[in-house]
Amino acid sequence: MFGVIAPLQNSIAPVANTSIAYAADDGLFIPKPDTLPGQSEKEQIEDKDKGGTYAVETLVPKITKMLIGFAGITAFLFTIVGGIRFMTAYGETEAVTNARKQIQWSLIGLVIAIFAYTIVSIISSIDFTK
Repeated sequence: MFGVIAPLQNSIAPVANTSIAYAADDGLFIPKPDTLPGQSEKEQIEDKDKGGTYAVETLVPKITKMLIGFAGITAFLFTIVGGIRFMTAYGETEAVTNARKQIQWSLIGLVIAIFAYTIVSIISSIDFTK
């Protein structure tokens, strides 16, 4: 049994020792390997001088734009589905009315998503440091 564990102990030891090589000089930043997402050590030091505004200036607008983009794509897909429903209604007044309402509301949602994206882009481009 110990013969199986012994090779694993030798293979795990170099991985455990890599954290020692990333010791912080003055404790102002969290060390991060280049392959992981997030701020590098240089960006952390620069962000410290700005007062830690990375999340507000960068992260929140990116996430908001991504969610608004998802809403726009969803509205576009619902417009296509409404068009398919309209084409397959075969003249039934209730089905045609429901398809038109779906197209109408999905286009309204698409316009709202476009305006929301524009507003977020304008607000995130304003420099509030002055």
